[in-house]
Amino acid sequence: MKISTVKTDSVLFVVACILSVLVVLGCSVTLSQSSHLRWPYIITIILVLCAWMFRQMPFVSQKTMAATRHQKNLTQAIIYACIILIVSLILRSPWVTNLDLDFGNRILGCLMGLMVCIFANRVPKQISSGFRLRILRTVGWTLALGGLGYASAWLILPLNYANAIALLLLIVCSVVAILRIIYLRFSHRAAAP
Repeated sequence: MKISTVKTDSVLFVVACILSVLVVLGCSVTLSQSSHLRWPYIITIILVLCAWMFRQMPFVSQKTMAATRHQKNLTQAIIYACIILIVSLILRSPWVTNLDLDFGNRILGCLMGLMVCIFANRVPKQISSGFRLRILRTVGWTLALGGLGYASAWLILPLNYANAIALLLLIVCSVVAILRIIYLRFSHRAAAP
């Protein structure tokens, strides 16, 4: 079990490194070819470098399970962010001239909604007490549905309304999760002796 975990962590680390290098190289090439709007590419390069610095920071003094989990979570977050950035760079590159800009926006919106679903799917799988697990399930389900709604809105709706309705769906699901957490909290207090 421990060997497979170490192997998985090593694979995640290598994938994150490769994707990060691709993002930095893609931003550098686009930056060198672009005469206007240079700051988004510079900020992207700085953010990727900062993410790696945060990953290497010793938040826990010794090599504990929490420190390893923290590094693994940051590595996965770097991978997800780099995937979105690479797709964005490809869609905005001068080599993709036949692609409609609206279609590129739809792809990015759908990809971000799916990333919300992936993160939401991981929430209820954390080990915790029975009460906290009910809260995590509530958050996981509502955010997963919100992410699916976000992605679906970008795929189905007219582009003029897609962003507003996608955000509205995500906000409604977040409010439902907050209200459910408040309800669970008060019902748990009332049931306690």
